[in-house]
Amino acid sequence: MGFIRVKDVKKIGHNLEEIRERALLQVYSKIKLGYIFDHDFKSIKELLFNLFKWFEYDNPKHQGVAIKMLFGVLSSPLGYIIIDIIGAPKLENDLVYLKAKVQSDLSEKVDIIIELVQNKVDKTEVTLRRWSDYIKSDNEASERSNGSNQSDDELSEISDNLLGPGIQIYLMPWVQLCKSDLRKIALNEECVSTSNSVERATFFFNHVLLIDFPADVFLNRPTTIKTFQAMISNSKHSILSMEAISLFCDRINVRIQQMHDPALMHSKIYPFINFEDWKMYGDQKQYINSAASYCDPPTALNQLPLPVFCLDTMYTIVNLFNLNISQSSQEKMDLSMEQMNIAFSLLFKLLDIFQRTINKNIKTDQDQNTQEVIQKMVQLLRSCGDVLNKFKLICYMNETKDPIYRMCYMRMLIFCISFAKWCDYAPFLPLTFISNLYNCLDDISFSLIYPKYHERLQSFLKQHGSSEERNKLKIYKDIKDISDSMNSAIILLQNVDAQIESIDIIDIIKKSLVSLEFHKNARFITIVVDIFCLKLSKWNLSSGQWQDIKNITLTLLAHSCVWIQEAFYARVHSAVVKVLGGLIKTSDELKMYDESSLKFLIDPCVLMEMCSFGVASKSKQVGDYARDIIQHLIRGKLLMSEAMWRTFLEAILPALPILHTYAAHEDEFGKSVIKMLDLKIGECMLIPKIELIKGNIRLLYSKCFTAQMEGSKNLVKFLYLDEENDKMLPKSDCIRSDILCSAVKLVGMKNFNVNKPKDPNFYEQGGFLQVINLLKNNINTAEKDNEFSRVDPSFGRSALAQLAVMLQQTNLHEVFYNENGCDIIKHYLRASLTSSEYTTFPESAMSCISILNSLCYNSTTIRQWASEDQDILLNIIRAILLFPSEENFIGMASQLLSLLSFSHHIVTSENPLSTDEYWTDNLSLHNIIVLKMNLPFKCATHSKISQYQSESKEDWMMKQTTLSEYLRIYWSVVWFGGLDKLLRWPYLPEISENDDFNESLMITTADLSILKASSPIQGCVSALYQIQNATTHKAVNNGINTLIGYILLSRDGESYMLNFDDLPWRNTLQRFLSAPPASPKDLILLLKFLDFVSLYLELFERNADKVAEALWVIESTLEAPFGICALLEKDDANDWVDDCELFSFKLKQKIIEFICECCKFCNEFNQNNIVWNNTIHHLSNCLSNLQINNMNSLAYAGQILECLTHLLNSQTHGLNTEADCKQLEKLVYTLINLCESLYVKDDLSSHKGFSLVFNSLMILSRLLDILPSGIKKVLIELHIDCSYVGKQCL
Repeated sequence: MGFIRVKDVKKIGHNLEEIRERALLQVYSKIKLGYIFDHDFKSIKELLFNLFKWFEYDNPKHQGVAIKMLFGVLSSPLGYIIIDIIGAPKLENDLVYLKAKVQSDLSEKVDIIIELVQNKVDKTEVTLRRWSDYIKSDNEASERSNGSNQSDDELSEISDNLLGPGIQIYLMPWVQLCKSDLRKIALNEECVSTSNSVERATFFFNHVLLIDFPADVFLNRPTTIKTFQAMISNSKHSILSMEAISLFCDRINVRIQQMHDPALMHSKIYPFINFEDWKMYGDQKQYINSAASYCDPPTALNQLPLPVFCLDTMYTIVNLFNLNISQSSQEKMDLSMEQMNIAFSLLFKLLDIFQRTINKNIKTDQDQNTQEVIQKMVQLLRSCGDVLNKFKLICYMNETKDPIYRMCYMRMLIFCISFAKWCDYAPFLPLTFISNLYNCLDDISFSLIYPKYHERLQSFLKQHGSSEERNKLKIYKDIKDISDSMNSAIILLQNVDAQIESIDIIDIIKKSLVSLEFHKNARFITIVVDIFCLKLSKWNLSSGQWQDIKNITLTLLAHSCVWIQEAFYARVHSAVVKVLGGLIKTSDELKMYDESSLKFLIDPCVLMEMCSFGVASKSKQVGDYARDIIQHLIRGKLLMSEAMWRTFLEAILPALPILHTYAAHEDEFGKSVIKMLDLKIGECMLIPKIELIKGNIRLLYSKCFTAQMEGSKNLVKFLYLDEENDKMLPKSDCIRSDILCSAVKLVGMKNFNVNKPKDPNFYEQGGFLQVINLLKNNINTAEKDNEFSRVDPSFGRSALAQLAVMLQQTNLHEVFYNENGCDIIKHYLRASLTSSEYTTFPESAMSCISILNSLCYNSTTIRQWASEDQDILLNIIRAILLFPSEENFIGMASQLLSLLSFSHHIVTSENPLSTDEYWTDNLSLHNIIVLKMNLPFKCATHSKISQYQSESKEDWMMKQTTLSEYLRIYWSVVWFGGLDKLLRWPYLPEISENDDFNESLMITTADLSILKASSPIQGCVSALYQIQNATTHKAVNNGINTLIGYILLSRDGESYMLNFDDLPWRNTLQRFLSAPPASPKDLILLLKFLDFVSLYLELFERNADKVAEALWVIESTLEAPFGICALLEKDDANDWVDDCELFSFKLKQKIIEFICECCKFCNEFNQNNIVWNNTIHHLSNCLSNLQINNMNSLAYAGQILECLTHLLNSQTHGLNTEADCKQLEKLVYTLINLCESLYVKDDLSSHKGFSLVFNSLMILSRLLDILPSGIKKVLIELHIDCSYVGKQCL
């Protein structure tokens, strides 16, 4: 990535027009290409002044470019700072003045910039803000300026490129330290590295150095931090080091907010920090050189960059997980729950800091430091993916039943998703990381309990992964569709009485079909058929709703699950029998069932499905039901109204070719098919004559000889009934059905009268047209003279024979059709079979049949035309009877008849698969026709499987562990009333009679355990019961650690626990907080409970309506008989532990931290029923009796002062009596003496006791309001000027 130099920016303000125009265009082009400024703040400030100066010249060019760059400057993150420096009123006036000078078409854009400045002024009124608020995308900047009405995209593009480098914060500002402070830090660094003094040194670092010194110091001089990072892998000091880094992260967060707050960043509140140099270098490349002027160069070079610190520490923690998950057959973790809690909390803190150090430009930033950060990000991602996979494997091990593993897996997954959001800016992501995230996508407990993070996971995975991994996304989409369908199915099954009258139920049924093969609820099918039979006629349905009904019916008829097919056919059969079965029905049945109940069946597609795949089903039950349904329908003319029968007849006609294939004398159904083709029966059934003719032709090709004979007899009858039969050949006495049947039966498999494709110019088109014209003229002459022909008959015969040969080439068929050739052939075919003209055209019928054979094979249009012409069909039959001994001719005629009779079920391919099998590949018939009929030609088949049958997903989904778990849990959650109800189950209930669904969908004990282990609320319940039943200190300690882990999981996963106040918090914990400790283990346990309190109060902070229910914690501890505050003034515990002094200070500090948290909690939510006067007295006494002679007492004093600051600012401090006033006067003496003891006249820049002095003055200022006369009296006695003391101490 290139840089825009300061001198290039300065040239924009050059006096020479040519130089400044070239400089403006050059800088504008570089910004659009993604270049960044070498000195970010300095260069952009210079650019702003030069852009205003640009319009001072006469008739400036490129005004639009200058306005775009001006918008980009003010809408960038540094725009806040620039507006603050220049002053919003002055900047707004300058813009108004500028508007008068720009071109008229640019005035609106200047108004946009003015609105931008005004909006930023409104936002800078807030003194404290998140640093991430300053990192805004181009779209967000545009929305702030004009409410998303910006029309020029280039304005926001310039703003985006002004964001600067990919890393926003690399090095923290350099902090100047005096010699005494340096010695103090160096001594602590040495102690931290010594194993014997690690605990004391860490305590001093946490409670003294981090309080008095800015956190920047420990990144400027990172020895201590690096030592803590190395100690994380040390099992002995792992917890100590992570706690220290956690506190350090808290302080760094505060520093970042301070340094980027508009109200603080230009003030001198930290004179010892070289912030001016730090802010000058936007990319901080030259900042090391600047810092070297304040210290020796090696120290400046050894600074620890903030993003590197975050990534290195996160990698160390993740690697700790990786190393402590064993790879043995029995998976387990070697880390304690306490370690896991601290580690995960630290991971999220580090991630919060890290995300503030980068922006999306990191993807294109080629800087060496940025590339180092990217490499570390990729390394961390790869390690995160491995650890995530190990956690998941542990959760699904049969031997592993501990919910702790599931909780850790959830927390690791949430961290990976949160981290992936920011690593999305990296140029590439590790494939293992993405693959492991894909494996977590179908975790049902995660999606139900942490929906926000699951949505983030989906959106991330949609943009990443290989094609194979994206298939997992498709699988998840399928399973999500199934779960949505389950929801609809359960609504229908459990609320059918409420929904039955609503036509919206059709949509519910439609959505429910996908899940039917999983739950296999027989009542569902019963409900669907009952609705279709009894309710549809009463509803005013639209055409779209009828289409949905048809699709539902077809889906159930053709379902891949045989059980569903059988159940649906059985219910439909029952309804058909009730309407058309002729059975005696009750009065209620007469009212309910009528012919309209079968309206959903009277559809061409539905009847075709039944005839094609229902009757021929492999399931005997389905086949029997389908035959009986069809049989009742075709026999139901007398039971139906005429309108209903005609509707049915119209619907059944397309299915007749399939239905006729079942003609046989062996069963009743086959006999019914044969009988319906009888002339008299067919006429009674109102079947069209052409359909009867084609139906009987189909019987000729049946494998049943009886059906063949019946078909031939009926066809002969049609010939007899022809009005012109006397004029046609053969004569009536020669028309015999046995001849027709035998002729067709003896035909074997033959190829059609078509040659393989040749050169399209094989026959000249002109000669072909001459032949057609000859035949046309012959017809025209005959019609004109009322005679058949006036030309030589041999010409006509020769022309037909020649035409039959030519039309074997399929490229001439279209020409023939366009020249009305079909009518010509029809004419000559009839003429050749007329007794009066037979001698003129002897055997010309053969040529005509040959021509029709070629045409109907190749052309769908001609085939459909011929199949609807009964004269052609009957004349072909006459020709067969006239020339029964001509084998080749009979073969062509038989092929032609079969083509025409099944024409509506023929599919022709324009591009055959191979020329060797040209005839087979080019023609395809319905599979049922090919199987059941003796066709005189070879062909391919189609429709082996119903087009409405979808692939079954049940078999493979229920065999996969995670997918089957997903479906079982989701079904149970919806079926049994929701997730909360399911989580309250102590054990699995027995399946009742009402739970009519597939047993494979019943939730298992393992599923319930996984769901409970993933839920924060149930995890807390389990931990509370564990504490109640605990008999040892270790068991209680483990329960508290588990409780802390689940509360942190709830916070990190944004899964707020509902009804958490109903848990037995008080009954479980009160005895531990109100009873006095009687042993060292009791004291250690008390420390653990005090750690837990802040998290417990945080639960109620997120639910302000239930705050009052948390006050028992404060009352139990502060108002207990032994009084937890009394421990502050006792030293009995010192005899119980090895390092008695350090432990005593730790215990007292925890107590003070607890009191401080309680006070903050009460102040925030205005809980005025807690009085703090006794607590203030205890703390005042502790401070008065404290001798600040070592680091422990210094830290202890700091905690007391901070707590007193909060207590005295409370509205319920309760300090009203005379004794209270005397106690406060004593406190004033103590505070002033403390300030004087910490005040070092010779070294004003020292940080020693900085926080103590600051809190002391805060307390004194508060005491001025409470006891103004008392403080004045004390100051007079000590002869001290308060203002003087304040100035000197600060």
